[in-house]
Amino acid sequence: MNNTENFHANVSAISNATSTQVPKTVAIFVVVLVTICLLAGTFDNARVCVLLRKRQDLRKVQHYLLANLALTRVLSSLLQAPYLIVLTIVNYFQIRDLSVVEILCRVGYPSGLAFIVMNSLTLWLMAFDRQDCVLRPFRRRLTKTNVKKIVPVIWMLALFTYVYIVIAMSYKTTVCVKISPYNDPPKYSRVLTALLLPIGQLDNITVLIITVTFFRIMKKMRSSSVNSSLNSTSQRYEKALTVLTYKICGVFFIV
Repeated sequence: MNNTENFHANVSAISNATSTQVPKTVAIFVVVLVTICLLAGTFDNARVCVLLRKRQDLRKVQHYLLANLALTRVLSSLLQAPYLIVLTIVNYFQIRDLSVVEILCRVGYPSGLAFIVMNSLTLWLMAFDRQDCVLRPFRRRLTKTNVKKIVPVIWMLALFTYVYIVIAMSYKTTVCVKISPYNDPPKYSRVLTALLLPIGQLDNITVLIITVTFFRIMKKMRSSSVNSSLNSTSQRYEKALTVLTYKICGVFFIV
């Protein structure tokens, strides 16, 4: 009798969670935009991975970090984009059989948070390495030797995040329906909240680190005494670095 009551309670919770239908224009926009991001993100980042693998001269610290970032983006595109597309379609058509969505959610949602960890930590290292190139070129903290050890540590932290969230989500049968972006904000358990709160701040910390390191580099470059003949070259470097920083922040926010 208790099992029957629990089953009906879960079905009722799922029905209530999917009662708000996303508008048709929003659904079409999301599906088209996410599909474009899926194709572009997968193709471009995969091409970067292939190029870095083929070129033997691209074996510096920044190349290892770039390869790790590109691989993270490829996996994120292949897992997160289909998950959001399916959620949008299920919500628009108000499909009640959510077994497929539940399976995708059990894989997609934890992996999305794991990719946030990998993406943020990799960008931190790239920002610090770029800063060291200017502020301490002969005493750089990241070398080819230790970067090969740091990258696996990042993957281990991401794996820990994934496993932790999978275990935390296993206590509630309808948690995947409740965390759908088209539903009301869910009430997470304490176990899940303990990890979601710090992960939610990683984006802000990443932007802060990129911005702070950028201004430190600009301050160093402008305070250095250079010949008048090199002023134009220094200005070009500053402009290129500024544009690159804008691009990094823009892509980071979009992704």
